[in-house]
Amino acid sequence: MLERWKEKEGAEVEIYEELRTLTSEVISRTAFGSSFEEGKQIFGMLHKMMALAETNMYTIRLPFIR
Repeated sequence: MLERWKEKEGAEVEIYEELRTLTSEVISRTAFGSSFEEGKQIFGMLHKMMALAETNMYTIRLPFIR
């Protein structure tokens, strides 16, 4: 990550995306023993699933919970 930043010296760097990629890389190497690039599709699906869960969180109505 730092080497990529050095290459972009003087240019803007999208910190959120870089840190998200770094975190995903650490998790995938620790949990699965593979790199983020190999599991990129899985992390993309997890991201979509979290977005769907967030939008549907308040649409489910249970009679005993208000």
